[in-house]
Amino acid sequence: MKIGIDIRSLMEGKRSGVQEYLINLMRALFVIDKKNEYKLFCNAYKRVGLDINEFVKFDNVKLYKYNYPNKLLNSGFMAFGRPKIDKMMGGLDVFFAPNILFSAVSSDCKFITTIHDLSFDYFRRFYSSKRRFWHHIVSPKKKIKNSDAVICVSESTARDLVNKYDVDENKVNVVYSGVVTSYPLSVIRPQVRLLS
Repeated sequence: MKIGIDIRSLMEGKRSGVQEYLINLMRALFVIDKKNEYKLFCNAYKRVGLDINEFVKFDNVKLYKYNYPNKLLNSGFMAFGRPKIDKMMGGLDVFFAPNILFSAVSSDCKFITTIHDLSFDYFRRFYSSKRRFWHHIVSPKKKIKNSDAVICVSESTARDLVNKYDVDENKVNVVYSGVVTSYPLSVIRPQVRLLS
């Protein structure tokens, strides 16, 4: 099977929750799965923010890097449903998006999206007007409805999709994020002080 993975979220170089999710998912997946062919899709007009060489060292992983201005590429996705990402990568059976971004795939390519939460919908007041406008334009509800399958990182988010967005519960899958054992974990014991 040919599986495309959208790694555009890694191009900024920052390590937020989505980036950590994607990095650790790929690190584990590429070690475990030698059978499927993985094609990584990235687009960065400027310098790439993260060293992605660790992912392309596997025989079954190939990088497809483009240098289009993001505004131009996103406009094509949004207005014309083109270019088709799967065609840009020589054909795919499945395209996986670890978060909501502008994208377009052919009707014969399955589209899977991960939804981490709906904070952009429930807590709009905490988002800047620019981010609220971005969410309006990218239309998360439409992206989710058009996905063949949706991965949620919690039962709560899965319930939100079914109840708030009326998503068919049969296409919603809860897959909890793993724990990275390479980070040192420490137990902090709170200081308890009794008030008299």
